[in-house]
Amino acid sequence: MRWIPIILAMSAVVALAQAPSPTMPTTSLTGVLRGYAGGENNPQTTGFHKLVYEWTEAGKTRQMPFSVFLPHGYAQDNRRWPVLTFLAGLGDRGADPGMAMACGVPLEIGRSAELRQWMPMIVLTPQCSNEQVWEDPEMSQDILRLIDAVAGHFAVDRSRLYVTGFSNGGLGSWVLAADAPKVFAVTAPVVSREYQAEATAARLAGSGTTCLVISGMADSRSEPASQHMVTALRKRGADVVYSPVPAGQHFIWAAYYREQAFYEFLLMHRRGEPPPAGRLTGEQFAAMYAARQQSSADQLSFEHRLQRELDHLEPYWFVDNCAYTGGVGLAPELLGQKNVFITRPLNAEIPCRLQTTRQLAKDKWTRLNLTVGHPKGGEWELVMRINEQECGRITVNDETAPTGWFEYTLNLQSLAGKEARLQLVQQATGNPDPRAYWAKIKLVETNPR
Repeated sequence: MRWIPIILAMSAVVALAQAPSPTMPTTSLTGVLRGYAGGENNPQTTGFHKLVYEWTEAGKTRQMPFSVFLPHGYAQDNRRWPVLTFLAGLGDRGADPGMAMACGVPLEIGRSAELRQWMPMIVLTPQCSNEQVWEDPEMSQDILRLIDAVAGHFAVDRSRLYVTGFSNGGLGSWVLAADAPKVFAVTAPVVSREYQAEATAARLAGSGTTCLVISGMADSRSEPASQHMVTALRKRGADVVYSPVPAGQHFIWAAYYREQAFYEFLLMHRRGEPPPAGRLTGEQFAAMYAARQQSSADQLSFEHRLQRELDHLEPYWFVDNCAYTGGVGLAPELLGQKNVFITRPLNAEIPCRLQTTRQLAKDKWTRLNLTVGHPKGGEWELVMRINEQECGRITVNDETAPTGWFEYTLNLQSLAGKEARLQLVQQATGNPDPRAYWAKIKLVETNPR
C-alpha cells in the first residue's frame, strides 16, 4: 500500500500588500496568494485554479483554501470582470478546495461546456474549515478580505460583486451582505435558514443590494425562514425578488445554478444603480425550476439508475458527480468480484463522491471495510473524509493493486456514539482511464474487547 500524506506545497511568488477599500474590513493585513498543493500561484488562463489565501493576524498565520474560475477572454484585453462568490454547504468543508468545487456553481460550470464557454465572470469559491460554519463571526470578515485580495490581484469590477450559496452557504450569503451592505450588488441565498431578519433588513435597507431569495415550499429548512427574511426586508423598503418554489425540496439549487438566466439576472445589477427593468420575477424563477426538471429528464434518469445500482451494492450510500458516460454502473462480475459498482470522475477538476451519514453505535466498535479496484493500466485517487476531515489518500493503480484490487479498513472506533459523515472521493490523476471499481463498502460493528 502506498500512503500519500496531505501536502500543501506553498511556494510564494505573489505577495499582496493589501489596501482595503472603504467598504471592506479596515484591519491592515499583508496577504499572500499561494498555489494549492504545488499548483500555479499566479493563474491567468481560462478555467479553474486552486489557491490558498494566507495572511497574518494578531501574530498568527491563517489560511483559506479557495478556487477561482477565470472566464474565456480573461487577460486578453483591459476589461474588468464581475465576480460571483459562491459558498457551498456544510458537507463540502475542509482543507481541499476541490471538495467545494464538487457542488453548486463550480460543479455546474464544470459539468456544462456551454455554460463554461459563456460564463462572463470570475467565480470565487472559498472553502469553509471543517471546524467552522459560514455564520461564525470571523468567517464573513475572512471572506471579505479574500475578495479584496482577489480584487487587488485579478481584473475585477468592484461595482459588480455578487454572492450566492445554498443551505448553510445561503446563510453565509445573508451574513456577508449584512456585514458589508455596500459591497455586493446582489446576494442570492438559496434554501437558506433565517439570519437575524430584523437586523439584516435594517442593514440592507437603502444599501443598494438586491436580495434574490429562492426557497422550497416543501423544505422545512428554508420555509418559513425565507418568508420571515423577505417580510422584514420589504418592510424596510429593501429591493427583494422572492421565489418560493411550489413543492420544492431542499435540493433545488442545481436547477438554478445550471441556468444561464440565473447568472444573467445577477449581471443586470450594478452597485449604486437602481434595479434594472425587465429582470426576472419570483414567479419566473419558480417556473424556471419546473422547466429545468422537465428538460433534465435524461440526466435525472441516469442519476436515478446509478443510485438504484449503488443501493444494490450497499444501501444508504449516495453517489454524485459521476460522469454521464458509458461503462459506469453495476457490473454483475468483474475481475473475480461479484456486483461491482463502477464510477468515473465528472472531469479532471471535479471528483465523483460516495457519501453517507450514520449514527454509530455507542457500545460497538465500527470499521469501514473497502475493496476497491481499477482497470488494467488505469489509475485514480481515493480520498477518505470523516466529518469533512480528510483522513487518508491512496492512489489505486497497477503498483498499489497489482491484482486489480485493493483492500483497506478505516477504523471509526473514536466516533462511537456519534454521527459520522463519511465521504469516499474518487479523484482523477491524469490517467486516461480513471474508472473506479467498488466491490465492497461495508460498515462492520464488533463488540469492544
